[in-house]
Amino acid sequence: MRKADFVFGVVVGLVGVGALILALQMRVFAGGIPGPGFFPVLVSSGLVVLGAILAWQSLGEKGVEVRAVGAVSAVEARHRHLSTDDQGGPSFLRTAAVWCGYVVMVPLLYVLGFTLTMMVMLAYLLFVVEGRRTVASAVAVIVVPAAVYTLFANLLQIDLPPGMFHLGVLGI
Repeated sequence: MRKADFVFGVVVGLVGVGALILALQMRVFAGGIPGPGFFPVLVSSGLVVLGAILAWQSLGEKGVEVRAVGAVSAVEARHRHLSTDDQGGPSFLRTAAVWCGYVVMVPLLYVLGFTLTMMVMLAYLLFVVEGRRTVASAVAVIVVPAAVYTLFANLLQIDLPPGMFHLGVLGI
């Protein structure tokens, strides 16, 4: 049994139950469209389920170490040194780089708007922090923010920050 995972799973599950109770007090659907309680109900339900899964899995024996079978991609081989768990090592530097990116991107959200800021953030995370300079990463930098904007603005009808230039979904 892994005690830390069990305790964390129970805590996450309890936080999810509390959030679910609060979320169910809001309208989940209003007039056939998702209401203000829709997303909180989804997230809190996910917390309950994932917390329960983590607690359940922690009750088993300590798992065997899982390693990749087959060839390792060039990107993974080049950045294998970044996966250390040393307190002051590269994992801390990557975490700090991600947090610095968030700190810079929050003010940009109101200047550039949601879509362009998300594109800049994804480009920073994929190209700089993770070092994944592939065509798939470049496509993700364009497609993911546009898809998220479309989901929130059109399907869920939630206004996202347009920025001071009001440039629209792709900034054009």
